[in-house]
Amino acid sequence: MDQSRTSQQVGRTHRFAVFGLLFMLVVSLLPAASHSPVSIMSIAKIQPELRVLASQQPEQTLAVIVQKATNGSGLTALIQKLGGEVVYDLYIMNALAVDLPAGSLMRLAASSDVGLIRLDGTMTSSAIEMAPVDKKDPDPDPLNTYLETLGVSALRDADPNATGEGITIAILDSGVANSPDFDKKRMLTRVGFNRDNHDKVSDRYGHGTHVAGIVAGNGEKSKGVYVGVAPEANLVSVKIGGDDGTGYESDTLAAMQWVLANQAKYNIRVVNMSINSDNVVTYHQSATNAMAELMWMSGIVVVTSAGNTENAVKSAPANDPFVITVGATSEMPGVTNDSDRTNDMIATYSASSLIANSYTKPELVAPGNNIISILASTSKWKKEYPDRVVAKNQYFRASGTSMSAPMVAGAAALMLQANDELTPGNIKCLLIQEATTLTQAGQAHAYLDIQAAVNAASAPGATACLDPSEVAGIEHSLAIIPILAVVLNHGVDWDDIDWDATGWDIDDWSSINWNSINWNSINWNSINWNSINWNSINWNSINWNSINWNSINWNSINWNSINWNSINWNSINWNSINWNSINWNSINWNSINWD
Repeated sequence: MDQSRTSQQVGRTHRFAVFGLLFMLVVSLLPAASHSPVSIMSIAKIQPELRVLASQQPEQTLAVIVQKATNGSGLTALIQKLGGEVVYDLYIMNALAVDLPAGSLMRLAASSDVGLIRLDGTMTSSAIEMAPVDKKDPDPDPLNTYLETLGVSALRDADPNATGEGITIAILDSGVANSPDFDKKRMLTRVGFNRDNHDKVSDRYGHGTHVAGIVAGNGEKSKGVYVGVAPEANLVSVKIGGDDGTGYESDTLAAMQWVLANQAKYNIRVVNMSINSDNVVTYHQSATNAMAELMWMSGIVVVTSAGNTENAVKSAPANDPFVITVGATSEMPGVTNDSDRTNDMIATYSASSLIANSYTKPELVAPGNNIISILASTSKWKKEYPDRVVAKNQYFRASGTSMSAPMVAGAAALMLQANDELTPGNIKCLLIQEATTLTQAGQAHAYLDIQAAVNAASAPGATACLDPSEVAGIEHSLAIIPILAVVLNHGVDWDDIDWDATGWDIDDWSSINWNSINWNSINWNSINWNSINWNSINWNSINWNSINWNSINWNSINWNSINWNSINWNSINWNSINWNSINWNSINWNSINWD
């Protein structure tokens, strides 16, 4: 990673809801209004940490994320004029990832097209720093025991076809190397998103290849000895890390945006993210969390590693309650190569903590120590840890929650093969429900049992198993609300999103920056207005004056599709609306069926 760049992040949260919907209610009676947004000094648009950094090192190039205040059509030209470069168009977020000279920061912030400028955070893999292998180890090529521990071997003994065939898993990591263990017909595509090497897709670190092998390696090079959980599942490699296993938050956001845009093309049903943000923020504040939730609501099972911080699950995406977070187990001292889970314990490095409403992370634990998987032949791992290379330089043993997460991703693929109707919430519920209990220090942990989970997936009533996050009433990330405004015309359909899983009881609509939404990008006719419970919205909490009404194309709305009788008009505090700010002449009143 370019050491001249530095990183950090900012935000707040809410329940997942459709921002535009509440507009339509008021719009019926108080159509288009003209309101000039409150003028904000340029300096207020810049993250405080970024301002300090720019003043201390004015000659450096900064990696920043620029949140647009409008559709920002002229923003790219301005950035180039100021000596900057747009690295990614994060259109789902209405933002740009930019390399910008520090000396140009204030001039960029002065643009009315700019809403916020913040540092681009860093992401790292969740493999632990590797100690040398004990030279006294009598077996230089030890066997993996996790397939026996998790019931995969017994599952395939009973059903040899339980292989994940037809299900695609996206690996968001340091890349996946070419290998006979990933036969070409199953490696559907490889793409790269890394700010420093975003045109490259190869894995020069080793982490992503190792993770992919745990998920879906077929054991070709080892003659069937080192096989993954779902050896016939399809793979998509989405590189987001550099040669040192680190990347930027914008790499991750661009990668997740790509997954959403290509979900249908490659039948992506599962995403594995054995990575963690280096920024310690709540899930309420993170764009990465919001994008993970959007993938989840779009029907993709998102699996992430808990991290190796030894204590709390603090960072994205692991701290998000709507993804499946996986911690690591290890064998008890003195026990080696034993498939008996009763001899296992929570790994000392595995993170664990309370998130919200008594909801704890990780949801599941799985083996994470000395896991053997595919070695990327030109990787940094091979060069720096030769004592961990096994099986004639073809495989490698590594440890960390990074190695545990892909076991759950593989399990999800097997479950979807068994029952294609399962939602991400169903899968999460079944995995937790069918897990065995590992109790340590008075705390119970759900130890992954793949055989039991796959059997439950094909049993009657599997789709009735409810996501525990939703049952607990956990709030979604607020950052997901403005993101949805831009999604509609970029490959994500409203019909693909599970609205029933979101809940409509938004607590604080006033904290939403409505002007950051590009309203013209919304296909209003695609919205099923009758599916909305209008009475659950707290209208009085909305700051109507903060809305730029002129940015809305009112004529594009099909007013007749709205069931006006379902709205409780008495719940609205009409006096809180600045009626004089409304440009009534901009509405085509004839388009409304008043009857």
